[in-house]
Amino acid sequence: IILEDDLEIAPDFFDYFHAMAPILDNDDTVMAISAWNDNGFDQYTADPSAVVRSDFFPGLGWMLNKRLWDEWGPKWPKGYWDDWLREPAQRKNRVTLRPEISRTFTFGKKGVSHAQFYDKFLGRIVLNHEIVDWSKEDFSYLKKEEYDKHLQDAVKQASISTIMEVIRSTTAGNTLDHDVKIFYKSLDRGPQPSYRSIAAKLGIMGDSKARVPRTGYLGIVALRGGHGSKHRIFIAPSADVSLT
Repeated sequence: IILEDDLEIAPDFFDYFHAMAPILDNDDTVMAISAWNDNGFDQYTADPSAVVRSDFFPGLGWMLNKRLWDEWGPKWPKGYWDDWLREPAQRKNRVTLRPEISRTFTFGKKGVSHAQFYDKFLGRIVLNHEIVDWSKEDFSYLKKEEYDKHLQDAVKQASISTIMEVIRSTTAGNTLDHDVKIFYKSLDRGPQPSYRSIAAKLGIMGDSKARVPRTGYLGIVALRGGHGSKHRIFIAPSADVSLT
């Protein structure tokens, strides 16, 4: 477990990693386990026992094993290792597993990414305080085939919405009563609406690395639809968006 010295940890931090370790060892589609959700704000999280697959490596309290260190260790960079791990040459289409509600909270102001500050985001990340008995959780839903089908079916069935409709439905204590989806036409510069412009309106992180939006999986960023809502907001690429 790699834990920076500017991180506070949740009560079930070690139990979470203990439960995730067998998945890391046995699932070749997984390259790391992380304790951190970059968009883990109170407004957009709900389930302390939920774990998701992510194409975006979040870091900030994470685990690797000997198999991965044997692969990465001989070429480990002197700096910017988090972005380095997000590059296709290292990731090799593998994912990071992370919780919906973060098991770490950072109070640091500067890290290996130097000028990339997210002060207006980091202070809003919720640290989990509910102890989950991870030994009793069934993680079969995290297998790629099952997870992908469930996610794609959920996005297909979600209602098409606009950013303003979502904002009205999730502010001032409101919550969604069904799943919705918002389509983006580019990640940043290009046809609008872009992922970055949608993220800015929702108050989440809007950057991408190696053409993967932060917290994204298959190009989709999923958020809960208001404080404690079981329903989700899917920010998904339109059919003509290329993420390769």
